[in-house]
Amino acid sequence: MEIHQAPALQQDRELSAQVARRDALLSGVVDVATAEGTWELHKDKWHRSLLTLRLKDRFNGQTTADFAPEELQNESHMSSRFNVLKSALIRVGHWRELLRQLFSTIREWSRELPGTPHFEEDAIELYEERSGRYEVPRLIITSNGQSMRIEPVAAWVVGADGRVDMKGTGGPLILIYRETEKRWFYFQQFPAAEIPLTKDVFVRLAEACLNG
Repeated sequence: MEIHQAPALQQDRELSAQVARRDALLSGVVDVATAEGTWELHKDKWHRSLLTLRLKDRFNGQTTADFAPEELQNESHMSSRFNVLKSALIRVGHWRELLRQLFSTIREWSRELPGTPHFEEDAIELYEERSGRYEVPRLIITSNGQSMRIEPVAAWVVGADGRVDMKGTGGPLILIYRETEKRWFYFQQFPAAEIPLTKDVFVRLAEACLNG
């Protein structure tokens, strides 16, 4: 595992040395060969020093966490927090891969929409308590002059294993993922129901979302 320090942290020699002494612990706990970590130093809103650790791996995982410098002194505390980050790194990597697969399927299904749909992807940042900040793709579909966004909301969802919203003139319409069944569902609110997401269901939802 590669671990780096941003220039601002390197300039603070004492704090840089304290962080470096925890690198072996970080590498041992995270134990993901493809992972890379970067420590950054900045000020919080009260102008106190704050450390940020950014982890990513080559298989989609991303996670961030903030640390007060005094936390570095407690090895068992740091080990516990690094364990949480490892779990989040793996979970976010899986989540981002699920989104890639979903967007690929949606592009195929969208051929059933009127006209010639246009696709665009950009990146948005999510913040979740368990993972900190990470980036996810957002898919924008334009059909017959109307646009909708397929926008990830969260990987950690009460009662599900991920949520994506369809937003346009109509909506938002909620899609949820269930790991136990390894498939997506449309979460219908009124009346409450979970409907397996198929091509026909998606096209119906997309038309409602595009046209209101």
